[in-house]
Amino acid sequence: MCIRGRDWVGISDASFVKFGRGIVSLQRICKDDVIVDYHGKVITGVSIEEYSCRQDVRPEYCMEIPWAPKSIIDATSETCSQHPESLCLGRLVNHVNERAKDDSDNLKMVEIYLDQLPIPVRVIVLKARRQIEPFEHLRYDYGDQVARKLFQEN
Repeated sequence: MCIRGRDWVGISDASFVKFGRGIVSLQRICKDDVIVDYHGKVITGVSIEEYSCRQDVRPEYCMEIPWAPKSIIDATSETCSQHPESLCLGRLVNHVNERAKDDSDNLKMVEIYLDQLPIPVRVIVLKARRQIEPFEHLRYDYGDQVARKLFQEN
C-alpha cells in the first residue's frame, strides 16, 4: 500500500442529481486499494451528538473516531491547514442506505497506522470493498452515524 501525499490518483469530485457532490472513480480500482483518507479538524472531549448541535457545524461532515472515545473528525472545511492547496476528497464520499439491495456500498473504512512518518499517526482511509469500475459513484455505508444525524435534523 502506498499513500502518496494528497495526490489521490484515479478519483475525482463529481456532481450527482440525487446526492449532490460526491466522488467518482476515473479508472478501474482493485479490491482493497486505498482510495482516499477521511480527515479534518480533530475535536476531543465531546460526543458527535453534542458537537452536531452547534450552529457552525455541518453534521453530515462529522465522524466519530473509532479508537478515541468522545473524539470526532470535523471535515466541514473543503481544505485543511496541513494541505491548503488540496481538496479534502474523503469528506465527499456519499452514504449508501444499508437496506440497498445492490452492491452500491463499494468502500470500507479502515484505520491504518503510519509509522514511517517523523511522528507516527493513525489515519482513517477508505478502501475498495470490491473491484470498482471506471466512472462508478464511490459510496460508503456510514450506518448509525447517519441515522443519528438525520434523527437530530427532523
